[in-house]
Amino acid sequence: GKRLAAEATRVKGAEDRGVDGTKGFEKRGVGDSWRQEVGVFNAVSLSTSRGKGYEEPVKCWLDVEKKVEVPEVWAYEGVTKGFPDPVMGSYEALGLRRDVCFERFGRLGAYGYGYSRKYGGSGAGLEGHREGVEDVLAEGKEVDWREVELGEAQDACVKANAARFRPLPKGRNHFFTNMGAGGLSAHAIRSPAEEARPEKNSKGKKYLPRTAVVIRVWQGYDFTPENLFYLRALVNELSLQSGAEYVIHFLVHVKDENLQIWADDAVYQRVLDDILPKEFRGMGTLWSERQMGLIYGGLAESFYRDLPVHGVYRSTYMPMQYFAHQHPEYDFFWHWEMDIRYTGHFYHLFDQVSHWAKQQPRKGLWERNARFYIPSEHGSWEDFRQM
Repeated sequence: GKRLAAEATRVKGAEDRGVDGTKGFEKRGVGDSWRQEVGVFNAVSLSTSRGKGYEEPVKCWLDVEKKVEVPEVWAYEGVTKGFPDPVMGSYEALGLRRDVCFERFGRLGAYGYGYSRKYGGSGAGLEGHREGVEDVLAEGKEVDWREVELGEAQDACVKANAARFRPLPKGRNHFFTNMGAGGLSAHAIRSPAEEARPEKNSKGKKYLPRTAVVIRVWQGYDFTPENLFYLRALVNELSLQSGAEYVIHFLVHVKDENLQIWADDAVYQRVLDDILPKEFRGMGTLWSERQMGLIYGGLAESFYRDLPVHGVYRSTYMPMQYFAHQHPEYDFFWHWEMDIRYTGHFYHLFDQVSHWAKQQPRKGLWERNARFYIPSEHGSWEDFRQM
């Protein structure tokens, strides 16, 4: 027993002597055979919607000065031996890759996980097993998230890639709060159906659809480091890495009905700035239940389960629908909840799910949505679809 204990102490001491604590990185003498299997997961290159005839994306950056590269997500080839099949759902049906795996540093290291706050990280992931972290999070390549403004980066990305999308239609005025001189007719705009919708740009390249990813947050929401990891991932992987194929917005619920956000622009901006972290400035839109009562008037109040008809729990679609009305430039909308987590690359997920959804028939849609698809029970997706 003493001999084994002494040997364990010797091995531990040797490992400790190989640790370099600079910036929270450990450098140990680990064999390189497994490291050859790690690489950048380039989800955009796997896109099913890309092909000949579309304008190539223009590179986007994390800063308007074009000095900070957008970070990458890393993955390992293969999966752990004996890893179980999913109980519900199917990689094959959606076209998702299941021959790679993601671990915490390769997945979240780009967004502040694994290095200290001194260098712009979160301080999380500095303890415990860190073998291989230097392969996916190279020293000196960390992003200082204290200096990043994703709202500006996304706006610059949209402008740089304008040729990939149809020209922006005219925006809509908030006529429920103010009316221009001469009334509505003096400021009339064409409906989306009346707007010219060319299919190709001046170079003969086909236009891509514009898609908004609308994230629901609320006054008093706690933006923890873990929440920030995934919000940064959504902006980076869906918008910046794709050349603005997706644009991220925050739909912010103002719970304090006494705030005069519709009477004063300065109050509106102050409330928005108080709720959203600085890096997301310029990406938010406020709404309140009282506002929805004004816009969607005429609904009989039932207080079903003691909840108002214009409340967030019963009528979440109202602010989302009004947001879509105010943004006719978007062809598609994703309504995203803050408690969703995904261990893979967001662009790969969104692209494959969108491609899969286009192939699904309208007939039987409600019935399929009422059940979980369990491959071991239902067989193939085609079999399940015919049930």
